[in-house]
Amino acid sequence: MSGLVQLLASAARLSALLVWERCSNPKVWRAGETPPNERALTAEWFTDVLCSDRPGVEVTGIERGTASSGTTVRRQFRLTYNARGEEQVSAELGQRGGLPRSVFAKLTPTLRARLAYGSGAMVDESLFLNALRPQLGPAFEAPWGYFASYDLRTCRSIQMMEDLVATRDASFGTPATQISRAQAEEVITTLATLHGTFNRDPRLDTRYTTLRTVGQWYRSAEPFRLDKYHGLAMNKAAHVIPPRLHRRRAETWPAFMRSVARHAELPQTLLHSDVHLGNWYMTGDGHMGLGDWGCVMKGNWARDVAYALSGTLTVENRRAWERDLISLYIEAVRVAGGDDLSFDNAWLLYRQQLFQGLLMWTPTLCHSPLLPDMQPEHVALEMIKRTATAIDDLDALDAV
Repeated sequence: MSGLVQLLASAARLSALLVWERCSNPKVWRAGETPPNERALTAEWFTDVLCSDRPGVEVTGIERGTASSGTTVRRQFRLTYNARGEEQVSAELGQRGGLPRSVFAKLTPTLRARLAYGSGAMVDESLFLNALRPQLGPAFEAPWGYFASYDLRTCRSIQMMEDLVATRDASFGTPATQISRAQAEEVITTLATLHGTFNRDPRLDTRYTTLRTVGQWYRSAEPFRLDKYHGLAMNKAAHVIPPRLHRRRAETWPAFMRSVARHAELPQTLLHSDVHLGNWYMTGDGHMGLGDWGCVMKGNWARDVAYALSGTLTVENRRAWERDLISLYIEAVRVAGGDDLSFDNAWLLYRQQLFQGLLMWTPTLCHSPLLPDMQPEHVALEMIKRTATAIDDLDALDAV
């Protein structure tokens, strides 16, 4: 059965399931039950998830806060507890002993969310929150996870994590956000810490076996015809793509595929993989942190660094700072336990992997009707402009 036929069969099966869920309005009561949507959540479920090791403590109230949607549906929940629980509430992180006053949850209540996120991302992000995030330690600026679960049959999932707005006064980047040189350096050292911690870690293949490689991740998306929609997007975005690159647009998909193939030949580490500006947050005191781990995978470090520098910095700042930031990465990843890299080799890998960032955004601008609208059009166009300009500036088509 072809990938597209399988996808359509899954869509039909999940559509029927979603009709049943809307009609029956099921509830979840215990941590072992994965909610189909936010309406299914009960105080009893939150109590079992958050308070199972605290005798006599109960969640007594749930208030829905702010929400947004994209690949998943995201919702803040404000919680109240009984008297014994209120004594244990803390503004600190859950990993530091206090019960959270509020949490942030990602769910898959729609058909498109289940098709997009249920293809493996829900497994990967759950693994990160449950097993990998704790290994990075409290100094690593990323959310702590409280609970994550998924059901492969129904593609229901929930990832419940720290409410960064409440605990760290966080704000997330937008295309209008200009990060400073010091913040750009924090982006680089954050990635170096991640990559160095898991550099050539044998557990990526022997223990964390659900993690996909870069090649496997893109193969799982083949039914969504990324090649077709990349071509459509390159034409739609012609006004933001440098003319020289646009004239060679037919070469960008083959170059991207060669950049994917390079990962099988290179040292592996843990990658965030979706390090555009909107997934970075600024804490109240101005530090940079990395959120939304739904695309975590294993591959070579250069994918994250190329995507981050081309996607988080303005074109002018990227041009001015990128060589210094690559040099900073080389030193920081060595200190964090990564490989010793020469500048020339690192620079070549950086140029080759710029296509990875472009191919995260062209199928966002133009995508299969089976996928949700993941980002507003103006955001996708700005990210395509930045990554395409970097590809043109650095002659990346001739580097891979």
